[in-house]
Amino acid sequence: MNLSSLTHPSLINLQTEFAGRDQAIHLLADQLAEQGKLHDKQAFLQAVFAREAQGPTALGEGLAVPHGKSDTVKEAAFAVATLKTPIAWEGIDGPESVNLIFLLAIPQDQAGSTHMQLLTTLTSALVDDDIRAAVLQASTAEQ
Repeated sequence: MNLSSLTHPSLINLQTEFAGRDQAIHLLADQLAEQGKLHDKQAFLQAVFAREAQGPTALGEGLAVPHGKSDTVKEAAFAVATLKTPIAWEGIDGPESVNLIFLLAIPQDQAGSTHMQLLTTLTSALVDDDIRAAVLQASTAEQ
């Protein structure tokens, strides 16, 4: 899966600061809406927060992957943020320190296919310490 085809430079936020999880999700959803990826931002946010309530989306190694699967998503896409200051995010063993966030937007009819491919591709790449460090140290969207 070609990750760059599912994002846009305006959806890549480097060395950002957020007060917490909710602010991060809202800002990244705003950007997805501005890029025309969503039919209804509020309905998408409801899907994301419903998923957050089901279980943790912090995956360790400073990575959080909140996501919404909804008919309000026009096409699969993601927004990303690297954080200057880590924030707490609920993980399997309680709150984790997160400094890299990928907000995935998945159309409901692609919930099993595109969603799993995207999640697998992202996590497989980011488990590599060198790749994760390069992403965190990037100073341009292209990097």
